[in-house]
Amino acid sequence: MTDTAIPQHTVDLPAAWQPEKVEGRLYRKWVDAGYFTADASSDKPPFTIVLPPPNVTGTLHMGHALDHTLMDALTREQMNIELRRIWRDTGTTVLLVTHSIPEAVYLADRVVVMTPRPGTVDELIAVDLPVERDYGATMGQPEFARATGRIRDLLGAATSAD
Repeated sequence: MTDTAIPQHTVDLPAAWQPEKVEGRLYRKWVDAGYFTADASSDKPPFTIVLPPPNVTGTLHMGHALDHTLMDALTREQMNIELRRIWRDTGTTVLLVTHSIPEAVYLADRVVVMTPRPGTVDELIAVDLPVERDYGATMGQPEFARATGRIRDLLGAATSAD
């Protein structure tokens, strides 16, 4: 079981995310490391997302929105699998902020649920799932349902259509 003690310290966070303060110093390293370059000789399976152009009228429509939503979901799923692999292989501590309850539970060993402004820790939820997780199988496990249900309860989120 994961320690569920709530840390007793606070951190002042900026009101808005300023990506240049973090990404600016990292971007050159990413380019130099070849993170944006494919390796045709790699034995890893390819993963490609192709975004189609607007139709001949140049007008975006619901079909485009649905198509991009599906690609976003598939990309996010692959990203989550890759994040777990990186964590497993490096043992690096990872802090991920997300608005997706299933994503939080899939990725985490514990989930910190925050209150509305001013944001304070409401509850620290231990996620008692195996370290090695299959994306699809994890979603069907009772512990996954327990953890996501508890988070939804804390956030006052609807669990079914009224």
